[in-house]
Amino acid sequence: MVNAKELSGNQAAHTSPVGES
Repeated sequence: MVNAKELSGNQAAHTSPVGES
């Protein structure tokens, strides 16, 4: 699921702790 945090800029990295859980 795409969160606001991912849309912020972590979407490219796709390595955020609270992104694709």
